[in-house]
Amino acid sequence: MPASCNRDLYIVATHRGFELLRDDESERTLLDAVVEFANLGSVASWEVITTWSEARENSPAAADERVISEERDALRRALAQVKSGPVPPDLIKMWTERASTISFSPTFSIEDRTLRVTISSIVRGRFDEPPSAPFAFALLLVVDELGPYVGSVCQCKLESCGKFFIAMRTGGMTRRLYCTREHMEQAHQATASTRVRNSREKRRRAKLKRRHK
Repeated sequence: MPASCNRDLYIVATHRGFELLRDDESERTLLDAVVEFANLGSVASWEVITTWSEARENSPAAADERVISEERDALRRALAQVKSGPVPPDLIKMWTERASTISFSPTFSIEDRTLRVTISSIVRGRFDEPPSAPFAFALLLVVDELGPYVGSVCQCKLESCGKFFIAMRTGGMTRRLYCTREHMEQAHQATASTRVRNSREKRRRAKLKRRHK
């Protein structure tokens, strides 16, 4: 039975006729899982990604460590390319071709006298080299200049972290340098400690210089 990706479409009557409005929940679920997989290479995030696309042949039970490792390495390179930009056109072309092997199948229902369309996603193709279709689709989400995720790929600047993350707006501002507030505070403390050490060393050298005059 195809797993629903929870992409809900609503038919809305307007003066222009009928318009489709899409809920972005499923895209964000996929994107979060892809970023987590890039950071940790966990089976749990792999399972979310392959379930989202109903890619049974790429399920955790079927995928060996080499496949998972190669997919993760390719994904990290791609995210780094997206972050640094610009992404080469031939790379975007490859992502679009692979994402195009995803089929979306609608299921219709009436709830509270409103037509509801739930879309299930199924991958129709496989590739010898990464990225596979769900990863390619996630990468397209973050380069779509009209979408909500363009420019959102960031990498934590804390030296001991370096994880990728999707920029989140917090209290009116968007956190882009550090993946968590705790890592921001740790980085600031480390910077402050470095400044103190540099200042002390500068004073020590100045003092020694005066003594030798």
